[in-house]
Amino acid sequence: MKRLTIQTTIAQLEPVLGDAEANRDMFERVLQRAKMDGAELVLLPELFATGYSVGPVLDEQAMTLDGEAMRAVCALVREYGLYVVWNFPERNGTSYYITSALIGPSGDVLGTYRKMHLFDGENEYFTSGDAFVVVDTPIGAIGLMICYDVEFPEVARSLMLNDADMLLISNANMHPYARHHELYAQARAMENEIPVVICNRVGREPNLHFCGGSMAIDAKGNVLVQAGEQETIVTIDVPLAHDLDPAVQYRMNRKPCRYGGLTN
Repeated sequence: MKRLTIQTTIAQLEPVLGDAEANRDMFERVLQRAKMDGAELVLLPELFATGYSVGPVLDEQAMTLDGEAMRAVCALVREYGLYVVWNFPERNGTSYYITSALIGPSGDVLGTYRKMHLFDGENEYFTSGDAFVVVDTPIGAIGLMICYDVEFPEVARSLMLNDADMLLISNANMHPYARHHELYAQARAMENEIPVVICNRVGREPNLHFCGGSMAIDAKGNVLVQAGEQETIVTIDVPLAHDLDPAVQYRMNRKPCRYGGLTN
């Protein structure tokens, strides 16, 4: 039987720039809280592992999928038996990516997504990903996005067409762009008839003031919960799409044969 909801913890926090150990300790406290609150799934902000402004020290701070730092994270996830979206700077050969890893309750990495749309100066340090990712799990098919991706409707639409049940977005959005993720996340949910959960961060780094405002949005575009600009850990039962308006039917009424010019 298809799931009706996913109990989801949104961990809107301020990671410590350049201190992976402190951030891992913070992560364990999130897992403890999520477990206590009955969560099944935990979503963290973009580059939570290291802080956002990590570009100049990537050689020291980046993680590999099979490295010691990642094994430590997976061991924590296994201890608490949850699904977790962990976002980190990934090293692969000579390239670096902003990567979300969906880790299962067993501590295994079930899938990874590399941020496709890089914001502002991110491309000075990071390489753009080249694939959309939907991860099938016992709790549902999870589509992964990262921050600036939400401003491009093609990403969410591609994930929906690949049968995602929910879109999870790790964010590191800053002032003056708070309104952007609020509007775009609601639009992506409504136009694709799919719930969206977006976890932003808070606090400051050099020349950056992060704006919080993490959200859970249902498949009709209704905001179920929205955080302010303080550190916030909230667990919410996110409804999957099961009672959509039959008069709307965006999915059924698409005309993809007419949209060829959009790919140019």
